[in-house]
Amino acid sequence: MNSSETRIHILVSIAVLLTCTVLFSITPQYVLDEIAEGRARSALKAADSLVKVNPSDPYSAYVHALALYEEGMYKEAADAAERSADRLAVIDPSNRKEVISVHDYLRDSWKLLREFKKVEGRSFSLSYYNPKDSILAFEVFRVLDSAKVIIGRDLGYIPEDTVRVEIYPDKASFISVSTLTEDEVKRTGTIALCKFNRIMIISPRALLRGYKWRETLCHEYVHFVLHRMAGTRLPLWIHEAIARFEEVRFDGRTGGNLSQSEKGLLSRAVRNNSLITFARMYPSMAKLKNATETGTAFAEVHLAMKLLHEKCGYPCVRTLIKTAISGGNTDSLISERYLFDFIKSMPVSATSFADTSGPVFTEDGESEAGENSYQKWVRLADKLLKEKRSVAAIKELERASVVAGGASSWVFTQMAVLYSDNGENEKALSALNKAIDLFPDDCNAYFRRARLNQKLGHVSAAADDARRALEINPFHGEARELLLEALDPEVNREEYRREMRNGSYLYKLK
Repeated sequence: MNSSETRIHILVSIAVLLTCTVLFSITPQYVLDEIAEGRARSALKAADSLVKVNPSDPYSAYVHALALYEEGMYKEAADAAERSADRLAVIDPSNRKEVISVHDYLRDSWKLLREFKKVEGRSFSLSYYNPKDSILAFEVFRVLDSAKVIIGRDLGYIPEDTVRVEIYPDKASFISVSTLTEDEVKRTGTIALCKFNRIMIISPRALLRGYKWRETLCHEYVHFVLHRMAGTRLPLWIHEAIARFEEVRFDGRTGGNLSQSEKGLLSRAVRNNSLITFARMYPSMAKLKNATETGTAFAEVHLAMKLLHEKCGYPCVRTLIKTAISGGNTDSLISERYLFDFIKSMPVSATSFADTSGPVFTEDGESEAGENSYQKWVRLADKLLKEKRSVAAIKELERASVVAGGASSWVFTQMAVLYSDNGENEKALSALNKAIDLFPDDCNAYFRRARLNQKLGHVSAAADDARRALEINPFHGEARELLLEALDPEVNREEYRREMRNGSYLYKLK
């Protein structure tokens, strides 16, 4: 062997040795750490190497299953979890419970997720279970493609890979995959999550009043971006503050405008000495005691980001992220003490109550919101109107309004219906205006006002309200028909109906 061949042989030997060293240095914990830090692709590559070196090791199969699941390879994940459970006896006893739990979760998730259909966009993919939800694809991609550019500019990061979005047809299916309990969803009103390297939302079709699903989608995308940027190093309150502030950015709006409901929650929290500390927001807003606490926490962090942005714009937001990632003190930018002092100095909101019943799902029915005292008065008024006892009915409506305060949009929409039926259209319009002012994400309030405006001959206002209702719930059939009726006569209605069927009409709602 000459000197040249000797050098080649040595270099090859070193390369093999280095490769073996890298392979044998990969541990299951390394894979788990990569997953936790939002590096799913790296985690899967490491897990693939791990099972090649240890093909019969059940714990390696377990972490491989988790890595596969993070990358959307749901069947392969379930199969790997099966292999890990098959040899449970040789796994460390301290890990067996978790291995079985993950096995059962991945098995059950695959039973549901294998029925989903996928649509590919430029930078996002959308999977859905119910074919009716396919009409959301056009708007999902429009919203997220826009969010990707604007939020990328705001925060200084754009994901390079395709981001997965999944729409769940109902509360039960969402709960089964989210790992949240039904009680947590009901208490806190959680209807979407960014978890397992993807975005999961419940179809607006599943809620009686719909919800601002586009803002929710953008909110979860911000969580996705922040997790990629910071992994586990960003405090939850900062995560939620930025996501809440940025959720409207997909159409160029600036965040920070507190709703009447948020102002009411903060006023009540000050009065009751029940502001939510940053520490209590960990590990998730969904873990707070009830919808009142969750709403208060979101209002607090929304205001925190508004104050920071007003101070020095997005450079301050990016500095906040970098400081938190490096483990630095962020109090100089925005502190809990400063925030609480500011909230306490705010004028007391005229909204003494806020709707904290959480979302009402179609599978539960309206009664899920609870039988409150004001609902009794409205139902009594309805009965009196049917008996043509208008004067007595109006008195009950006024009593309901006093008792309800700002507690629910439901009472105001029902009042409006009864006022309108009694010919008191101005009072009906006033009730609907109040409902929308207090609860701007109730599609039924917009639809009721659209119908009333149509009745009063206010065609343009009726069309605007029908559009707003459809932004919140694209499946609101009556709002679609009302919008068609209110369209300019020159508009091709058949073409518009086709656009309604494929969802592209949502783009024209602006």
